[in-house]
Amino acid sequence: MSDYIALASALAYFPSPTLTSLFDMSSNSPIRPANRRPTAIAANLAHTIVRSVLRSGPKQFTLNILKALCVVIIALNLKSFPFIFHLRLSRPVLRCTLRDWFHALRVKLSRRDVGRHLEDRWLDTVPLVGTSPFEYRDTFRTRATLDECDYNIHLSNSSYAKVLDIARFESVVRLFPLLFRSGAGMALGASHFHFIKEIPALQEFEIRTSIGSWDHKWLYMVSKFVSRPPRSNRPDSSTLSLPSPPLTSASSRSLSPASSASSSPSFFYESDGSLVYTVVVAQVCFKANRITIPPSVVLASNGFCSPPDSIAGAGSRSKPSSPELPPHWPKVKTIASPAHGGSLKHLYEFYRGGWRSMPVDERWWENALGGYVEIHRATASLELARLREGLESARSL
Repeated sequence: MSDYIALASALAYFPSPTLTSLFDMSSNSPIRPANRRPTAIAANLAHTIVRSVLRSGPKQFTLNILKALCVVIIALNLKSFPFIFHLRLSRPVLRCTLRDWFHALRVKLSRRDVGRHLEDRWLDTVPLVGTSPFEYRDTFRTRATLDECDYNIHLSNSSYAKVLDIARFESVVRLFPLLFRSGAGMALGASHFHFIKEIPALQEFEIRTSIGSWDHKWLYMVSKFVSRPPRSNRPDSSTLSLPSPPLTSASSRSLSPASSASSSPSFFYESDGSLVYTVVVAQVCFKANRITIPPSVVLASNGFCSPPDSIAGAGSRSKPSSPELPPHWPKVKTIASPAHGGSLKHLYEFYRGGWRSMPVDERWWENALGGYVEIHRATASLELARLREGLESARSL
């Protein structure tokens, strides 16, 4: 990255004739065609600087240095410029809005039967239909730039929440496309940060987001700040202790301390050897106007369900209508799909309280999230409830 900064400095510092010679493809150029890379250009900048000073004089040299410093400062602090955060935060929302707008325009310009078919296909392909909530993983990649670091030259505590907001937006627009398209929304209730190890400046890292559990009101989202060390530094898989069930499954990547004597017990690794810096648990709730929507309703209506074998083992009376679609999906279509007598307006009314009027034995969302998913949810919810209760008890301290 320093090579690119040096190259940006050159663009601001040197006059156009100097830059022309620097990038000249002729045989008289000080840099040969084989070495026209950022590293080669940075290595030859010293020679060009000396030659420029001899030609321009001290005053012009000082002005050129100030120009170069301004370019470097702008490059290093680009993320902190006004409205840059808002642009990064709104990018997933804008992307999904444009996708839905073009889809609606296509439906409107099509024949009635074709439009209904397009809406039906959108419901089958855009939501994560048939996915278990605990199998979902989303990865957001970024870098700890200097403007997000503190005087200790590592990612500032306040920057974790800033970057996590962007990663969480990326996740929720993929998780709940029907919720947002209907006009309902989501609100953040609380966040708990567990800092394990600092993230050095300029370090690339990932934010891996998954669904931890839910209850009648709150959905718990777990996000981990991790980075993959070089292959030579990755811990041996045999030294990683396995988590205790049932909070994890065979497909989940759990947080587990390294048990080798050479590793510090305060360091944690995931099953793929990635080093975990921070774990965040966020409580979110869903709203239609001011009405709270149960997370189970939102999850099932956006295609999430228990694995078919698990549902059958739990005594479900329905069978999948196709190998790809879960048994409850036709009932969602009767609410949201125009081809089955539904609409997005009907879905919003269902979110706004229509689910309450359904008889207990016809609540398809409870059957959809039964079996293994319900066992996993109940056990994880007990663990995460302790965190919530502890934070709520702190109000009286």
